[in-house]
Amino acid sequence: MRKLFCPLLMASGLALLFAATAHAAASYSITDLGRYDGRAHNYGVALNNAGVVVGYGADGIGAFGSTDSRPFQWHGGVLTGITVPGGGYGYASNVGGGGHVVGWYATGSTPSQRAFAWQGGTFTALSSLGGDRAAAKDTTGAGDAIVGWSDTAAGGRRATLWRNGTIMDLGSLSGWHDSVANAMNDGGGTIVGQVNRYQLDGSRPGVAVIWRNGLLQPMSNADPQGYGSYAADVNESGQVVGTRASSVGGEYDTAFVWHNGAVTLLGNLPRGISSTAHALNHAGVVVGTATVPFGQSFTYHAFVWNGVGGGGISDLNSLVPHDSGWTLVVASDINSAGQIVGWGVRDGQRHGFLLTPVPEPSALLALSVLGAAVSRRRRSHSDAPARAAVRLVRP
Repeated sequence: MRKLFCPLLMASGLALLFAATAHAAASYSITDLGRYDGRAHNYGVALNNAGVVVGYGADGIGAFGSTDSRPFQWHGGVLTGITVPGGGYGYASNVGGGGHVVGWYATGSTPSQRAFAWQGGTFTALSSLGGDRAAAKDTTGAGDAIVGWSDTAAGGRRATLWRNGTIMDLGSLSGWHDSVANAMNDGGGTIVGQVNRYQLDGSRPGVAVIWRNGLLQPMSNADPQGYGSYAADVNESGQVVGTRASSVGGEYDTAFVWHNGAVTLLGNLPRGISSTAHALNHAGVVVGTATVPFGQSFTYHAFVWNGVGGGGISDLNSLVPHDSGWTLVVASDINSAGQIVGWGVRDGQRHGFLLTPVPEPSALLALSVLGAAVSRRRRSHSDAPARAAVRLVRP
């Protein structure tokens, strides 16, 4: 048992440091993701636990979904383009633990939008449910399953699961026309998204839904007034993050966390009127974007929320160096280490960013003391055999 002292003690210390960074940090360092393919603007979209980031570059502002967008992968300061066949355009939605990327693309020869998977330079087009449009939104940690949506031959849009070369329609609620799957947990057993019902007089508000082991259920209490809601992400604990409309017509939104039927509203930034949640990590830390006053109107700032008991949402702009030159606009994803990816404005252009938690001095001090203790213990163990050998050869 004594031989386990060093690894167990070190593991305990790392666990404490990991727990500190998994929650919202007191401050963050910021890394610019650079410019891809000479594009004027870059957007960070998602990242995995290894710090691999995916996003897209574009020349036009608001170019999401336009022929201008080009997907990329970023890791350790290196931008790698995800080449779309035929010189087409596309969007990277998410990245799994093994670096497998999912998203959507289109080309001139195939004007319809298609879902794709990509890894290590290999591009794979995914099938559809018979319609002309599809998009992959998320993948498991192992990359063995992908969720998103696909249009059907009958003209509807359905939440879709791709697994082991097959495609599955995840269905919709009775009386509802369309469905979309936005995210799944790493194990693939829980999927979240929304259903929509369309009428001749226009679109009715959607409802956030959850699939658990194939069973589809509405998250009705997430939107008791029926103004509209959707679920954006889910973690291994079954916590779901999403956004609901706070008024008729959806002029204002409110971010929420749902867990086993209990709903927590995240509120707004000071003097703000709206918040939108995009993602959460295993510790339940949520990131998104929220309004702040700007002259006679409002603009958007990226936010982080540290969980129940951790207070309201915090403006990420207050947690990076004040002289950074950045305005962080959208926080789109967060990993288990507490790193956050998104985009902001720097030098008048939109840049993707990666925020990395700066450990508290107390955590660093504790780890330093722990390291010293482990080092002394190791020296003690390494010296023991030598001393024993000396004693054995004494006359």
